[in-house]
Amino acid sequence: MAKHSKAKLIIELSAKNMSRREIARTRHISAHTIKEVLDRASEKGVGWDDVSLMGDDEIAAMLLPEEKAAEDAVARPDYGYVHDELRKVGVTLKLLWEEYRDGCVKDGKAAVSYVTFTRGYADYAISKNVTNHLKHKPGQSMEVDWSGSTMQLVDPVTGEVSKVRLFVAVLPYSQYTYVEATLDMKQNTWLLCHVNAYEFFGGVAVRLICDNLKWAAAHLRFNGGFRVMRSSRTRPAATRD
Repeated sequence: MAKHSKAKLIIELSAKNMSRREIARTRHISAHTIKEVLDRASEKGVGWDDVSLMGDDEIAAMLLPEEKAAEDAVARPDYGYVHDELRKVGVTLKLLWEEYRDGCVKDGKAAVSYVTFTRGYADYAISKNVTNHLKHKPGQSMEVDWSGSTMQLVDPVTGEVSKVRLFVAVLPYSQYTYVEATLDMKQNTWLLCHVNAYEFFGGVAVRLICDNLKWAAAHLRFNGGFRVMRSSRTRPAATRD
């Protein structure tokens, strides 16, 4: 986080007679940042009464104008737009960062790094309460789905191009993942992919969770519902997750 966004807090705590060392320890702010903010405030004769009603940008313009100018030269990502775009199939944070970066080049502004971009979106998601933390137990479930849009598979010998779909299976506790490219989404292919995933994981989870329930309900109806196929060659997956 930039120094100027912490300047107001530093001045406030100092006015309450909290030592610089205590501010650094309790607020996880570097000693260098605290020294620079308080030294600048002292040079300009600025105290808590002067900044208590001011915003962070106003304080930055007064105490740290060079840092504020540098930050203004960096284009701020529109995380509201990012969040909406992530709802679309095949859109990833990496693609959105590349789009943002290209826009910065076009506008003549500096872009934040990909790491900063992803951290910023994570903070946005938390602030908007758009995340939901789910707790999982090892080996209890395996999540499966056809993922994303169609891809192309090129035969290295003949050059023939085939369209493929990706079958993805994930153990949510560990995020251990199995991916298989298939030429179709027929029932036999769907079931075979499950068998291959079980063999890859070395066991069978207690529950099978299908993310795309509409597709599965339309294609895999038998015995009044779904059942998990078990193989004598596999063992429970609890130790694998």
